[in-house]
Amino acid sequence: MKTFRQNLNHITKRIWNPLIYNYPLHFTNALNRSKRIDLQEYAKFEYKDFTFNEEQKAHIINDILTQLYEVNKYSIEDVALKCMFFSNELSKFLKDSYNLESYVTSGNVYVNKLRINYESLGSVYKRLRDKNYFPSIKFHCWLTLQNYDIIDITIVPNLFIEDLGRRTIAPDAYQKVLWINKGKFDKKGVVYKPTIIGYDYFNKIKLPLNIQFIAIPC
Repeated sequence: MKTFRQNLNHITKRIWNPLIYNYPLHFTNALNRSKRIDLQEYAKFEYKDFTFNEEQKAHIINDILTQLYEVNKYSIEDVALKCMFFSNELSKFLKDSYNLESYVTSGNVYVNKLRINYESLGSVYKRLRDKNYFPSIKFHCWLTLQNYDIIDITIVPNLFIEDLGRRTIAPDAYQKVLWINKGKFDKKGVVYKPTIIGYDYFNKIKLPLNIQFIAIPC
């Protein structure tokens, strides 16, 4: 039998609005929102209709993982909980290596219809207005390509920290990249809802990367 807290979480953190699965809609809303609050770096976004086959995706993913863990010698602990930084670095890597435009995207994440990373718009805005407001960031960051593909290099490493203490899998098993085609979600899987676009937000709130990390929700 579920506890009262489990039942409450199921009600308050559950996906109820089916529009949440419309990634292009929410990305466009986030882009417009970012322009309104003077985050102008990605005002140039233009949708392009292209696809990657599985072999192409596997090649790019392998290059990403090689760069992270073999060339740069990062550990899982280095990558976990630093989604804004690594998403921004990956955007530069994709541009330099493949001439692929990508956009740092911040927002809320749901797994199996329940929210995992979530922060209200009010809190996002307040960080810009109030320099004394600095609670832990609870939203997540990933990349959006021009065809609305999603690339996330930190969500699986985050599980490494979440599973700490009860983990039986080797750390290198968490060296994974999540790639979702054109924001078409498995409703029982991982679902992304953009809030703001661009890394400029983190420059404006002067995020101290070595102090303030993404929070793992209870």
